[in-house]
Amino acid sequence: MRKICNKKDPFFFLVVPKIPETVISPHQAKKHTFFAYEVTDESDALNIEKMKNYFIQRRLRVYCPRETDDINTYIANGIENAAIVLVFSSPSVQKSKVASKLLNYADQTKTPILNVKIHEDFQPTDWLGAILAPAKRCSNDFDEIMKSLISIGIKTNDLVLERDEKNESRPIEKYLFYGGTKSGDVTACYYQYGEEFPMEFEVFLII
Repeated sequence: MRKICNKKDPFFFLVVPKIPETVISPHQAKKHTFFAYEVTDESDALNIEKMKNYFIQRRLRVYCPRETDDINTYIANGIENAAIVLVFSSPSVQKSKVASKLLNYADQTKTPILNVKIHEDFQPTDWLGAILAPAKRCSNDFDEIMKSLISIGIKTNDLVLERDEKNESRPIEKYLFYGGTKSGDVTACYYQYGEEFPMEFEVFLII
């Protein structure tokens, strides 16, 4: 904390918070299973919700985008930190511009993709067909999905939640700040990933 005296008004302070250093959260280093489907399709979403619950009940780390999520956020955090992308291919996915952007990025970054069939009579074509052509496929059965993950070299043990770790659909949280003054001191903290971090301030007297 530094102070600069102001001879004209010694009681006028300028408080400037120091920008906190980037905190590397353990969430960022951990891999998850990314569920890729068209969230606006209620029929598909209902079936996939059941599959997601199988993963959650077995304490497997999952990432499911929400309809209100910003696409750039869950591309950065969902795809880049995914051990595997489960693509629940359907006509809705093939028509989706969001799905196209997501899966093309997954393809470019060589993130492993598993084609999970939820419509037996659906054959992906166009961009979706091109991306899924080299991918392994399986039925919408939990045990078969897990066997497929193992067969393509995914270490499923790495996807198991650690003790006290929560299964969050969106790893990045908004900062929550609080602070106050006491005896002339300024204090503040911010929260990220459920942890509290102190903020430092520099106090200046304006001359």
